[in-house]
Amino acid sequence: MSRDKVIEFSGVAKSYGSRRVLKGFDLTVFRGNVYALLGENGEGKTTAIKMAAGQMEPDAGAVRVFGLDPVRDGVRVRERFAYVAELMKVYDWMTLAELHDFLKPFYSNWNEDAFIRLTRGFGLPLDRKLGSFSRGMYAKSVLAAALCREPELLILDDPCLGLDTASRRNFMEMLVDSLTGFGCTVFLSTHLIPEAAGIVDRVGILKNGRLVAEEDAAALLERTRLLRIPAGMEPQLPELDVLRRKSCGPELLLTIRGDEEETGAELSRIPGLAFELEPLPLEEIFLAWTEKQEPRQEDAAG
Repeated sequence: MSRDKVIEFSGVAKSYGSRRVLKGFDLTVFRGNVYALLGENGEGKTTAIKMAAGQMEPDAGAVRVFGLDPVRDGVRVRERFAYVAELMKVYDWMTLAELHDFLKPFYSNWNEDAFIRLTRGFGLPLDRKLGSFSRGMYAKSVLAAALCREPELLILDDPCLGLDTASRRNFMEMLVDSLTGFGCTVFLSTHLIPEAAGIVDRVGILKNGRLVAEEDAAALLERTRLLRIPAGMEPQLPELDVLRRKSCGPELLLTIRGDEEETGAELSRIPGLAFELEPLPLEEIFLAWTEKQEPRQEDAAG
């Protein structure tokens, strides 16, 4: 994968009145990435997406897309990306065939074969009005229209918002399949972690206006483990990078960062310590980064 920067945020700040949404926000999306910006509702994901799409300027810092300012160089940047907004609406009174006829003349690189393949693969009827589509069909129609432009960059703002569980999973599977052959970079925001887990190769976790983690997804999963130990044994542990502590009856559950083999070897040298190291899904890793940690007993005692 190329390490060319497609999107870069540097020290970005943004406020709405007295409410500061982003502060010291840094983010990098490399060419070929499927990058997921993860965060709870209200954390600033849509603000970041709109800045990348050139719909909003930062109060401080810089945003660059293809090395250009997406606001001041908006025309040059928009020629190269497609943007699907949160709960995006198009022309409900049009059929999908009419939407195709309307959009196609605007884009010299429109891929007619891709339109046919995607609409058939998505099971979308060309002769029905968009306003009669289910939320899932509507989302697939907008995605198909975006991909047929053959963009270098696809920006998606919470694409599964409003879909039920089965529809979310189906949409994400369709997204993975539809990206095959396009080779575009994808920057998406979501708070629905399980649906994103299977498609992303780079992750940023947003909390309190900043990225608290940004890493290749495989490395994030490989270097984060759940450590189970008997309650009361934590003082005997070596120094660990602990993200979260959770008491569970006779056990203490620690979400830790580090090399599993090295950590296991260190723990094995502690006399009488029974422990287990377990992998974690992306959702649990996200929660470990964003939930408030329980204080250690000695810290709580002062």
